[in-house]
Amino acid sequence: MAYVARGSSGLTRLSEFRCAEPFVSLPYEVQKSSVVLFLSEVVGRAVREEEQNEPLFNFLHDSILAFDQQKTGTENFALVFLLQLATYLGFGISSGAELTDQVIMAGHAPTTMGTTGPPTLRLREFEIYFDELLRDPATSTIPNGRVRHELLNVIIRFYQLHVEQLGDIRSLDILSQVLAE
Repeated sequence: MAYVARGSSGLTRLSEFRCAEPFVSLPYEVQKSSVVLFLSEVVGRAVREEEQNEPLFNFLHDSILAFDQQKTGTENFALVFLLQLATYLGFGISSGAELTDQVIMAGHAPTTMGTTGPPTLRLREFEIYFDELLRDPATSTIPNGRVRHELLNVIIRFYQLHVEQLGDIRSLDILSQVLAE
């Protein structure tokens, strides 16, 4: 039983509740559930709307429903979702170079990005992947889960530059373990 406050008239009882669009795969597939858990933590910390924002709501609604119904090619969903969400939050980017430049300029280059070179050089290698995700995610050439995890770390650093209350995203480590190849 749920209760809803209605103006100053006190509490009223909600008599009926129906799920408008039940999920097909999200509650049943561990990988998809882990992605949604991670994204809900990021969205919960990043979105601080006090007024109605129909475009943002439609983006969140449509994206999650599409992800629920998607059968293949789900491995890059979190990356694409976060890049698109940034636009609705007011700090979207149009290229991979723009994203990496902001992270480098702020001195937030991750320090644990593999052994192939200094963090700044590694970030520059990622620009092509971000460009692919921004332009045509279906043709992305991200080679494996390790690189995908590093890209997510860079996007989280980017979000931390723009969203003061974001903090550390705890579910990222869980997501990385579940999606590890």
